[in-house]
Amino acid sequence: MKGLCSASSDRQRGFSLLEMLVAITILGFSLAALYQAAGTATRSVAVQEQYVYATELVRSLVANYQTIERNAEIRGETDGGFRWSVTSEDTVLDNSQFSQGTLQTLRVSVRWDSFPNGREFVVSTIVAGREP
Repeated sequence: MKGLCSASSDRQRGFSLLEMLVAITILGFSLAALYQAAGTATRSVAVQEQYVYATELVRSLVANYQTIERNAEIRGETDGGFRWSVTSEDTVLDNSQFSQGTLQTLRVSVRWDSFPNGREFVVSTIVAGREP
């Protein structure tokens, strides 16, 4: 009897190999989830930065073309790969005191291709027209 008691008391206390493998597996899944969340957050910040740039570009183009020639079409591209276009066409208003061509519908479009299908931001407004 004495031999059985001393054998169990001499046994070391600690984690078994199976317990260590389970702990490492759980740690691996946790790190993978954290890595994926961090990557998604980083991509989201990059996307939002591009939308903010496109929005500011559209705002500056609308401010620049407060008056525009009739039926104009102007295009350009930024160094960052944002392609923009400004087009105008006659605005027809029923029972208006303005003559044809006095008001122009201004359409400002900014497009960028950092996504598989590309993205586009478009704004339309009415501005004063002028003769060429």
